[in-house]
Amino acid sequence: MGIVTVHTGQQLRAPALIAEGNKILDFAAYQFPEFNNFNRWAAHNTDSKDSDSYRKALDSLWEGIDNCAGTKIDRTNPDLKPYLNLFTSVGRMKACWWGGEMAPYSFEGYMLNLGNGLVKAGQIEAARVVFDNAKYAENYGSWPYRDVLEEIEASDLYARAAMYSDGRLNSFGVPDRGCVYCHATGPEKKSR
Repeated sequence: MGIVTVHTGQQLRAPALIAEGNKILDFAAYQFPEFNNFNRWAAHNTDSKDSDSYRKALDSLWEGIDNCAGTKIDRTNPDLKPYLNLFTSVGRMKACWWGGEMAPYSFEGYMLNLGNGLVKAGQIEAARVVFDNAKYAENYGSWPYRDVLEEIEASDLYARAAMYSDGRLNSFGVPDRGCVYCHATGPEKKSR
């Protein structure tokens, strides 16, 4: 509801509606930070990289990971390997990891989004570590969007960041595929 409210406010250029959506998302993140910090990100990930709303959205992704790890993750070298022992497939913390029934690739999708968000913010070296984190997931090899992450990771990330700076690029990944990065259960069927 919060994401839709923010996006509707953005479409209508209605600051009060955006603020209402943010309020919904802030309360949701308070209630379930491991999951809903991602939703705060999803509401603002296409905002200008220099905007306060984008910085807050990127901070929300970090807050989600911090909640999953039970500590503040190093923002310059965010290697999550030391926290893999926290993996669980039950309870609210399963939102942090892979293999869940509703979001079998939650971890990989989160890392793809955070890595892309960091590239957009010009934090290339941290983004490289985050992209590598996705490969820790036991089911990474079957992730239908593995090629998207690997293609981005292999690209010139500095050139990509420059495209965000000059306005040629505002969003990332495969258009209209944000949710399936985590929730896909198989590859997309190609249309003819």
